[in-house]
Amino acid sequence: MGRAYIHRPWAPNGRRKNETDLRIHADPGPVFVGILRRRHRQREIQLAEKFYNQKNYPSAIAGFKDLVQNYPFSPHYQKSLYDLARCYFETKDYESASRFFSLSEKKSVKDTDKRISLFGLGEVFTS
Repeated sequence: MGRAYIHRPWAPNGRRKNETDLRIHADPGPVFVGILRRRHRQREIQLAEKFYNQKNYPSAIAGFKDLVQNYPFSPHYQKSLYDLARCYFETKDYESASRFFSLSEKKSVKDTDKRISLFGLGEVFTS
């Protein structure tokens, strides 16, 4: 299996010349791939949140669904479940909203997150 080789052009005083001069050669390896996946996940979260804030709920639903399905062990998993439930609530799909609020409450670690999810579930039942 190949390894990642990083070319670092150094100045004579031992300091790096320029951050943009870093280049990776050969096989990137698992650590580098993990970093790329984390950055990709962060961009997906930002994009889904942007769609939600713009009230583009179908696109936000697609984004949050993708996050929930592909990153179940992410620290953002519970928040993605909650945001997905909010999107369904806003589109008046109360059955799906109820399901994801319940799942969000079950996956919550913090007591405040559980309460917020239960409040959302209460909103569904009163709508």
